[in-house]
Amino acid sequence: MNVSMSPVDTLGRMLHSFTGQCVEIADLTYENLLKYGFIKSDIVSKYISLWRSYYLNEYEPGMDIIIDFESNNISQFSVQDLLPGSSIFLTYGDVSEKTEDEILIGITGSYTYNNSNRKISRIRIPNDEYTHPVGILECQYQGVRYGDFDAITEVKLKTILSHQFVGVNPVLTELDTLVSK
Repeated sequence: MNVSMSPVDTLGRMLHSFTGQCVEIADLTYENLLKYGFIKSDIVSKYISLWRSYYLNEYEPGMDIIIDFESNNISQFSVQDLLPGSSIFLTYGDVSEKTEDEILIGITGSYTYNNSNRKISRIRIPNDEYTHPVGILECQYQGVRYGDFDAITEVKLKTILSHQFVGVNPVLTELDTLVSK
């Protein structure tokens, strides 16, 4: 890339003349911007954390509450206001044998699970007339953010002539007079 900037001293202000030239080296994709060092992966990420809340009291007693996360496996969740001694059953999506792990809720009625190495594909909470949960389950999953880099397919540069008018431009003043009549 060839870039230059030089001051315009005749005006006595902080104005500069800027010119630049670049050569296309690859397609404009997120991966190529990372590869050639134009952006850093630790600063810009295509992935964002999304949260979803489930109000457990909205489920009718009688059938277990089953929440599947087939496409968006979660790595973090928290529950509040569950009955102490209640159970939550987790099924992991990163194992071929789908067995459930049980988590017992303590005396506070809340629990937070955070494990970025294990992805949960299903949460099951028992729900009968005696153990009907009334708390909130909040799940975090990873989503993809689509930005400008994903939408740009082609860039065309055009040279535009521009003029700067200081004071009153007689042509614009005459045009403004005609329009206002």
